[in-house]
Amino acid sequence: MTTREFVVQHEPDPKLSWPDFPQWYLRKKAFLYRAVRNGRGPWWFCSCGNCRFDLSDPRGTCYTSIDPLCGLLECIGIDWCTKEDESVFEASFLQKWTIHVLRVERTIHLANLTHRRALEFKVTNELSNMSQYRVPKLFARTFDEAKGTRGLPTFNGIRYRTRFDTGPRPNGVALFGQHGEQPWPTMTIEVDDEIVSQLRLIGIQIEDPPSLAALEIVDGRDLLDHTEIG
Repeated sequence: MTTREFVVQHEPDPKLSWPDFPQWYLRKKAFLYRAVRNGRGPWWFCSCGNCRFDLSDPRGTCYTSIDPLCGLLECIGIDWCTKEDESVFEASFLQKWTIHVLRVERTIHLANLTHRRALEFKVTNELSNMSQYRVPKLFARTFDEAKGTRGLPTFNGIRYRTRFDTGPRPNGVALFGQHGEQPWPTMTIEVDDEIVSQLRLIGIQIEDPPSLAALEIVDGRDLLDHTEIG
């Protein structure tokens, strides 16, 4: 077995001072984005345990991003990477999703997994991409429970690299909060031509529906020529 064939990321060390972990700040009036299937509530804080940084009920984690395309890539990435045909999405498939937008009302303090000083706490990039979630969930709980000198929470969530967004900027934001749907005000971005253009720029092929001129109109009269009349 080589050194790259096993995971080196271990559980958080309780002897370390986790409130001193490097932070990244999302300032007031910034925006967060979350893509969901049409009709679903956007600001769901999950505690099912099946997602990477899930907290346990009554706490939960809402998976968002600081880039509108990032969340959509997380939704369609599995379909794109596992397609065995011509690797083309029909436009109708993308129209099943809506990107929701939240305007941040206060500064959000995030544990920054992408800071080089995270290695001081023995945090590696495996935390954001390891296939088993037990250890990432332990880190989420550690960050959620970290308290500052006044006994207030140090972190409101985690900044990390998402699975399918391969750009240079880490866009993932896992927010901590109470389990369930939060009734936050939301704006929406439809998966329109502008979003489709951005997907095409990164090589994701989208097939437009055929125009009416391209459709062959059949009025049914030719069928009579092939009908056996008894």
